[in-house]
Amino acid sequence: MRGWISRSVRGKLLAVVIITTCAALAVAAAALIAYDVRSYEASSINDLSTLADVLGTACGPALAFNDQREAEENLTLLRVRPSILAGALFDARGKLYAVYAPEQLGDIALLQADAMRPSIGNGRLSLAKPVLERGERVGTLYLVARYEAVQRLIHSAIIVGVVVFFSLLVAVGVSTWLGRTLSTPIRDIATAAHRVMEHRDYSVRVAKTTEDEIGYLVDTFNAMLDEVGRRAAALEEADRRKDQFLAVLSHELRNPLNPILNAVAVMRMGDARKGNIEWAGEVIERQARQLARLLDDLMDVARITRNKIELRMQTIDVRRIVDMAAEATRAQFDANGQTLQVSAPERQLYLRADPARMAQVLGNILNNAAKYTGRGGLVRVSVADSGGNVIISVKDSGIGIARDDLSRLFEMFTQLPGGADRTGGGLGIGLALVRALVEMHGGHVEAKSEGLGAGSEFIVTMPQAPAPSSNVQQRGVDSAPAPDQRLKILVADDIADSAHSLALGIQILGHEVRTAADGKQALESAESFRPDMAILDIGMPAMTGYDVARRIRETAWGKNMLLVALTGWGQREDVKRATAAGFDLHMTKPADFATIRGLLRDLAARKGEPQAARG
Repeated sequence: MRGWISRSVRGKLLAVVIITTCAALAVAAAALIAYDVRSYEASSINDLSTLADVLGTACGPALAFNDQREAEENLTLLRVRPSILAGALFDARGKLYAVYAPEQLGDIALLQADAMRPSIGNGRLSLAKPVLERGERVGTLYLVARYEAVQRLIHSAIIVGVVVFFSLLVAVGVSTWLGRTLSTPIRDIATAAHRVMEHRDYSVRVAKTTEDEIGYLVDTFNAMLDEVGRRAAALEEADRRKDQFLAVLSHELRNPLNPILNAVAVMRMGDARKGNIEWAGEVIERQARQLARLLDDLMDVARITRNKIELRMQTIDVRRIVDMAAEATRAQFDANGQTLQVSAPERQLYLRADPARMAQVLGNILNNAAKYTGRGGLVRVSVADSGGNVIISVKDSGIGIARDDLSRLFEMFTQLPGGADRTGGGLGIGLALVRALVEMHGGHVEAKSEGLGAGSEFIVTMPQAPAPSSNVQQRGVDSAPAPDQRLKILVADDIADSAHSLALGIQILGHEVRTAADGKQALESAESFRPDMAILDIGMPAMTGYDVARRIRETAWGKNMLLVALTGWGQREDVKRATAAGFDLHMTKPADFATIRGLLRDLAARKGEPQAARG
């Protein structure tokens, strides 16, 4: 029984009702019995007191005129009350004057003035009353009556017990019916939940039978099953797409490695001609940039997912953004033998945007066009003014897009099937980044295609910005080179190839370079070498790059040193930590050597001592 109650809601409801009813009835029964006993006691005292008053009035003259016979006859009248056990009449001096049923009276003492209160004990009720005649006390009447409180208590308990029993039967019957009404939907919910857990069947539903809170629970449970079912399907699809993405990621990371290793093999050949070496260098650079682009896309996905993309807005000419994207992707078009055409109105059109991010948007679309357009194909980029908006269109003559695929084209990790002439790869996140970045700028992007084999068109619509004032100069990506000067540079990285390759490039520019393999060596080398600029990795053994930067900034010779963090950690928190540690700049690997060369030129310009440095 206990186990059934512990597992059954109906049993628990029944137990609660029975226990509650029993408790309530017990309290009510106790109160009723107590009230009945008290009422019996008060009624007995009042009845005996009234009898004593009447009898005392009758016995008053007998005591006053000393008529003992009359007094005894008056006491004999008590026999008509079977509950009266005995009676005694005392004169004014306290001497026993007349008595009724002396065998029941027992041994009584003279009654004092303070003994006039009723006395209860041993099943007897005793009461004394003064006898008055014309206002003068002439004696005392003492009565003893039977007090049947126990019998009264038993009788009341039997009656209350019968009432409680039948009340409990009614309560059990009603609670059983109500329990079935309440527990049936809950049991159905439990059964459905068990089926969902065992068989992952999210199609089950619970029938709604009431419009109360239980009915609301049923509706909520059914709605929850709908939502869980949708999410389970979405998770299964996400898991499938994740596996597909990991397979594509492995494929796309291996693709650039193959030509890089082939180019390295060509460069190592003893009879390699200069043209082959230049070709190998171009291959290595192009494929390394492809790897960097894949990594950048992955990092941007993480930033957008966590809402940590920061836009550096400025007013910029649309044609400048288009030129930046075209320049970044032209090598891919040339390698595929494709034609890239750009057309824009003569009037300048401006956007309020982050130039680098918008160039990334167009670059991703152009890379996508080159990927799905065969050799010798045509890609046209056009810019137009349309009612306060700037329309940027990228139209290709490639393999086109099936109508069913247009709706999911901008979803994360979407890979559309390509043709046999597909010339590139990808992770399926480029267009998702395009949509996210465009929407962050307040615009929207759409794709159009007449179907497979008919090419495709991507249209970016952005709100047009007013032209900047004449005294505001736009910041470009290029600047006039400053005079070079021979600088002392420290490069610290625990990956030897990374440190030595960067050092070699800086040496070719004509600067003096030292390398360090860990944080401790970097600090010692900085103290003895006193470089103008230190490029430090963060995750080094012995001491981290943060520790090295702090120690350098604590010295007098290191306060003005240019410190650059070069690391694979590129989140916003990493940049803040680098700044707090004392770094002037934070760069993520792989570093663009052109950027480093620009830093060297700026630093040399500030030093102000020109030297004929090569490069």
